[in-house]
This record gives sequence, structure tokens and C-alpha cells, in this order.
Amino acid sequence: MSICRGCGHRSPDDWCSICSMLVPPITGDTIGIMPQESEIDEVISEVGQTRGSEARLWPIFRKHEADDADWIETEIAPNLSQWIIEPPPAWTLDDQSRAVIRAGPGQTYPTEIIRRLQRGGILPDGSYLTWQSGQFYYDGKPTKIPFISLEKALAQRDADKIDWKKLLLSIDLATSEFDPNMMNAGRHGNLRLSRYGREVTMHPFICLADIDVIENQRAFWRSLSFANRFNRNMNLHIRKSDVEDTEWFQRWNAENFGSSLHDTRQPEEFIVTRTLIIVDGKLFLRMRRGARWSRIPLPDDPKIWARVVTWALSPPSHADHLNLRCLQYGLFTKTPEFALDEDNCRGVHFLRGIIEQNDRIEIDRDRSRIFVEGSSGVLWTVKPAVGPHNTRFSVRANSVDNVPLDRRRGENICVVETPDLRELVLGDAIATIVLALLDDLNSQVHIGTIQPILHEAERLRERQDVRAARERDELRMRLRGNRAEQLINRATITFPRLWSVFLRRPLGSRMTFTAMRANAANLHFDGCETSFSTRGGLDRAIIYAMLRNSGWMRDQAEEQRRGILRVYRRENTGSEDLNSAVEEIADFLEPTINIEDRICLVPRPVWTYFERGNPGPGQLLPNTDMPLHGG
Repeated sequence: MSICRGCGHRSPDDWCSICSMLVPPITGDTIGIMPQESEIDEVISEVGQTRGSEARLWPIFRKHEADDADWIETEIAPNLSQWIIEPPPAWTLDDQSRAVIRAGPGQTYPTEIIRRLQRGGILPDGSYLTWQSGQFYYDGKPTKIPFISLEKALAQRDADKIDWKKLLLSIDLATSEFDPNMMNAGRHGNLRLSRYGREVTMHPFICLADIDVIENQRAFWRSLSFANRFNRNMNLHIRKSDVEDTEWFQRWNAENFGSSLHDTRQPEEFIVTRTLIIVDGKLFLRMRRGARWSRIPLPDDPKIWARVVTWALSPPSHADHLNLRCLQYGLFTKTPEFALDEDNCRGVHFLRGIIEQNDRIEIDRDRSRIFVEGSSGVLWTVKPAVGPHNTRFSVRANSVDNVPLDRRRGENICVVETPDLRELVLGDAIATIVLALLDDLNSQVHIGTIQPILHEAERLRERQDVRAARERDELRMRLRGNRAEQLINRATITFPRLWSVFLRRPLGSRMTFTAMRANAANLHFDGCETSFSTRGGLDRAIIYAMLRNSGWMRDQAEEQRRGILRVYRRENTGSEDLNSAVEEIADFLEPTINIEDRICLVPRPVWTYFERGNPGPGQLLPNTDMPLHGG
């Protein structure tokens, strides 16, 4: 049993089921790419640092003995003969120019300042830098420039021996953010699937890669959509020829990336943590401090810039890229230190308590969502994702009595996040919504968008009643058909056998009762071969009645150990006289074998097929220690 890295709860995995769902939207991280604690400790030990707030970052890069930053060095003097009369002036900024750049476009400034910025100047390597309309242009290419940091770096010794073009274009790539969340959900394909957190990005190399090295690349590029509003800072003007002599690009070549038609990769292989960022003209490295991300300004040293860029732009599997990721996540954090802060941990524990104490709530960990069966019978889905009106969660109605709702009703409904609700941490907010949906019949008074769903559910039930009446008429005409035989077998053979197993299993034995799965059993007993597959809410109600009357209780400690819900343990043998229990079970089954309350498909009452005297723990009856099929 592990300790959850998100909240500290005991879990069979590094992340409990609730944290695996809530950590990405709370922290922006994607847990699949977060390094293991052992990897972080190993990397930080190798660089001679100790984890925590007193750790020092930049000595790690200064003392790193490698040639991974030599690619920025150049001995080639700029060709001054390219200019018609004389070279332009060196690129510099004054206070007025800096103020204009910081303010961005849309403001009115003296013409001479705008002209000065548009004329620009040359850098020591002969490349040309200008600014206009809120954008820097580097040798004619729109480029993100950390202009404040660049000014200071140009004042350093040996600045004339730096290939600034390769360095600054590489920084532009490293600071680019390519949203990995696809644009292909919803009726019109215009909804984002928030599968990944906001703190991750597609690897910037992806805009230089040939598209045929991405598996299923047509759907991928159409979904990612370089032109969409979420990736509007992508620089499509940088070409391979601009950066192919850099160390990081050569590392991609060393992997023979795209050298074969069979060398295709899934888009998920390009997802990495965001590293460099430009804020207010300064270059920063993003580092984790406790449960939050912070920005650390880079020194005015082109060598350090080049090394950080090399590590950031190296292939995700390269040792330097992995080392940088470990430093980002672990250098300024203590161990153990959970991904969530104290308030969010309390929210997670509150939500967990509600889920564990209610049989009508289940977690779908694979798709990061919570199923809630309301008092109306409607099955709701709650997902921590951006919903209508920028809420932190989305809510949709799935089905009623296991019958899917109309497709129009299957889209997210608007649940307004009130100011009071928005003040709560995400775990508390989702727990509040889950509680409201559990009692949806009363909650519709306060959440108006629930009411149309409940009305639709009622109309669906009426249609189902008409359909059921037609089926009963057909069944009356075909009493000897297969369907009738199945109903008889379930009421007179399968459920009585299952009842006998509940009564005879020893005290202390356990069984699991999970969510329904297509063509697979979801009820299993430990220590025997008996299993059963439920078909719907009626079957679950019958089994809950059997559990309650034969001495079985929820074992939450075992659930936590196994990491699943609905584990039961036999605590007592139940009542000696089981007549009332059998009558309760029979009340569920009688309607299934009666036609219009007049024609019964079996010769005697259903309760007569069940044991009414408690046999106590003992050997299972013949034909019960096996999978029980309901026909």
C-alpha cells in the first residue's frame, strides 16, 4: 500500500482515484509525466544539492561539465559589406522604447519613438532586430524576445562571439505553448477535451517535425489545429534550417526521428512540462515550490540560456530533458510533500467521504468522472473540467433507469458556479454538486437547468411504459419463447442459488460488487468460484436486499487497501427466520414474471423457491460454486 502523492491518503497506487482526477485541473499538471520521487532524489543528489527552499539552481548549470552549450559560439564576423552604405546602428533600447514595448499595440505614442523601434538595429552577429505593432521581428521573422534580459546579456563579455540568431530562435521555440487538448468534442466538434493540465504542452519540436512521423497524423493535426485560438502563439516562421546546427536539434537527429516509414509516434509521446517563459521582457524558468509553480529569472549569461534551452528542447526521453524535469518538480520541494496544499487535501478527503458512504456514487477513473444516481433515477456525470460559463466542472445527464436520454440532453448542462461556491476548493465544490445531484428532485428548485432533464426523464419513462406494455402483449402471445424462459430461470433458479451462497459463506469472508460491465461478471466472492452479472437497477436492489438480510457489511478498510469500491465482509449470519427477507426479494421478482398482474409464468409464488430457514455457514450447495448465469 502506497501513500498518495496528491493528498497523503493510503492508496494501492501512487495516486488515489480522486487525486488522479482532481490534481490535473487544480495544479495544471498531468500526473503521467510527473517524475517519481526516487528519480527526483537521484538527480538532485547527483548535482550535489539538497531538496528544499535553500537549494541553489544556477550553480547546477554553471558547473555542468558538458559541451551542450557550445553551439551558440561563433568565430564568424558579421558581413558588413551587405549594407548599401553603412551598417545600421547596434540594437539598443531607451526608457521610452521599453515603455512602448511593455504597453503593447493600441496605444498612441510619439512618431519618433515608433520609428526608432521600427528601424531597430543589429546584434553583434549581424542579425537584425526590429519591433512594430506589438511584435519583435528577428531578420524578418516574428519572434518572442526577452528584451530586458537580452539587453543585459549583450553587455556581457564575449557577446560578439555568440550566435544570437540560433539562440534567440531556440528561446522562441522553448517558450512556445502548444495546447495538447484536442478540439473535436461536442455536436459541432467545437469543444475542448480537457484531458491534460494547463501546465503541460506539446514539445515545441513538433512544429518542425514532418507530420508523417505522427501516427494518425491527419486527425491529430486537424484536432490540434495550429490556427485555433488556443495555439495562437505558435511560431510557424521558424524553419529547420534556422536551428539545425543546434545541439538539441542534433539530439533529435541522433534518435533517427522520422527516418523510417515505420518510425511513427503517438501524440502523447510529445507531451512535456512547460519550462521557459517570457514575462515583462524577462526570461524565466518555471519551478515548482511546494504545491504551486513559480518563476525563477535566468542569469544574464548566454551560456546558461543555451544550456537550459538545450535541456528543454531535447527529446523527452533524453537524460538532460528528464534531469530538467526532475529539477523543476523537486529541487525546491521537500520530500514527502504532496502535490495539493492543505485546503485542497481537505477538499479531496471530503469528496472521498461522500463517495464511500453512498451506494449511488461511483468513480470512473479511466475517464476522470463521477457517476451520480439521483433520487429521480437519472444517472448524472460530474467531471472536473471547464464547463459552461467557465465553471470548474461539467455536469451532464446520461440515462434514466439505464435507458439513454435524448442526445440533446446528453450535452453539458449549465450549473452556475455562485460566488460562494467558487470560493470553495475544487474538491469541496464538486462534493457540493454531487450532493445536490443525489437529491435532484429537490435540487431542481435551486438549479433550474435540472428541471428540463427530469421532465425528459419522466416522458422517457412514459414511453418506456408503453413499450413495456407492448412487450407484455407479445410475451403473452409467446409464453414458450426464450425471453419467458430467461425470466423464469432468473426468478426460480439463478437468484435462489445466489441467495444460498450469501447464506453459506463463512463469517469474515469477502465479496466485491462493482459497477456493471458489458458481458462480464461484476459480483465475485473471495474463496469460491461463484460470480454474477447484474443487468440493471433491479438486480442491484435485489442483491442489496440479500446482503442486508444475510449479515454482509461494507468493508471500507479493505476498499482502501484494494483501491476499489463496494467490498463487503460477512459480519454475522443474519436472522434465523428469513421469511420477511425472502418476501422482500420476491416483491422485486414477482413483476418480472407476471403479465399485466393477471398471468403468472410460474406455477407457485416466487418466495417458495428461496430458502427461508437460515442454514448458517457451511458447504455450498451443488451448482452454486460456479458462475451463475441469469439466462
